[in-house]
Amino acid sequence: MADCIDNGHFTIAATTNPLSGGRFPYTEDLTHHPTDTPVGGEVTVAYRPDGSWTKLQSGCASFDEKNIMAAGPVNLLLRASIHLQYGKQQAPVGTRYEVQLRVGRSADDREPFVAFDELRRLDGRYPQSVRFAGIARDLPAGNWTYSMWMRVLDGPESNRVTIDLQWITAQGVPNIYPAALTRSTGDVIVGSEWTPAAPELALDSRYDVDAILQSSFTIIGASEDAGPLEIAFSADAPAPSSRFGVIALPLHLPDRAVAFDHADALSAGAHSIQLWMRATTGEVRLRDVRAECVSFPRRLQRPQIIPLQITSETKPLVAIAAHSDEQPASMSPVCGRWTKLLDMTLEPSNGPLSWTLEGFVEILGADVSGYGQIGVDVTHHEVLRSDTSQELDYATDVGMFEFQTAPGRDGIYFYGDCSKWGNFRVGAHVSLWIRRIEGCNNAPFGGPFHVGQRWLSVKLLPSEGPHLP
Repeated sequence: MADCIDNGHFTIAATTNPLSGGRFPYTEDLTHHPTDTPVGGEVTVAYRPDGSWTKLQSGCASFDEKNIMAAGPVNLLLRASIHLQYGKQQAPVGTRYEVQLRVGRSADDREPFVAFDELRRLDGRYPQSVRFAGIARDLPAGNWTYSMWMRVLDGPESNRVTIDLQWITAQGVPNIYPAALTRSTGDVIVGSEWTPAAPELALDSRYDVDAILQSSFTIIGASEDAGPLEIAFSADAPAPSSRFGVIALPLHLPDRAVAFDHADALSAGAHSIQLWMRATTGEVRLRDVRAECVSFPRRLQRPQIIPLQITSETKPLVAIAAHSDEQPASMSPVCGRWTKLLDMTLEPSNGPLSWTLEGFVEILGADVSGYGQIGVDVTHHEVLRSDTSQELDYATDVGMFEFQTAPGRDGIYFYGDCSKWGNFRVGAHVSLWIRRIEGCNNAPFGGPFHVGQRWLSVKLLPSEGPHLP
């Protein structure tokens, strides 16, 4: 294993010079071990009266933490997550913490571009993964550091938050494929009717594109009878599509949430994309609603790029471990057996490739507990290098997230990524799975998840150049 990869950094460099750029820059930086550099696999962030920040993740230390190498101006799609550990939190429920996603000339750049700066609260349900998202538009050519930072906002100094599995990922695309961002002003009141939650995103492209959408927003209040919040996007339509997600209201307000979605097959020209929300009952008050979009080429011949690959299902399903004989190739059944929710075989394309995924799973209810895990498994055939007459099946997960659903109806938005993973000849097989955690972290045995609508989309882009050595 190379030094960078052994420390959890999968950053695409150029072929001849590791620090020269590519057209589609990509990085995944994921902690594995306590000794990882520049940040180890477990971090405790304490309240500091001076409000100073703690770095959670960055690029490979051997290359001065540079992890975005862009040959020209690019738009960046940024995702990140942290894992709140079980039994290690030393701060009361409701404690506020803040997370930033930064892009700078170095890890300690005093004037970085802040793509995401948002407040969250501890809700007392551990373990769980917390996800974040942002974009950086028109980033100039050069070598950049994408990093994630955190601070605890509520004292006393004994308040400490312990996390692990710090994961940041970025996918870049030449800025001839546009990106857009809008932000609400003032409070947004959402009732039982679909309501525009942020100004429209104006996307004007010279080319056919697939658009990856995301939103983040603060829920600052709700009426006593308010139910879960439903979220949808529309593209060039006066109302949202039939596909929409849902999240339960946070246990403590105000608190912030994130959602992911997509709008595929947008033809060359001007488009209007709208974020919508509604409450199932009552009223919900929102503030600082962000809607974001990064577009990618729909299809190209050189380099080969295929359309966004999508699968979805609305038929309810009961996920019961005892009924799940088939299991994913890349994810262990220890702590609970998996149930498949979706699968698809992708249109073949030449690799290796960088993968960007997003999706949603609706939880209609849980009979025992809401502690579970989402995972995406990918398998493909590859010729054995030592004997080209033989082919082997290779498997990897491209995203796993623990969650704690609220009682009743809730939902999980998630993302995924991978680099240097093939999709040629017959196309890779992608499957989405869920399980209720059993017997680990004091989770009880038995009981299913009741699953409603779910979707998954995959965009493949060229991985031009090797990983940093």
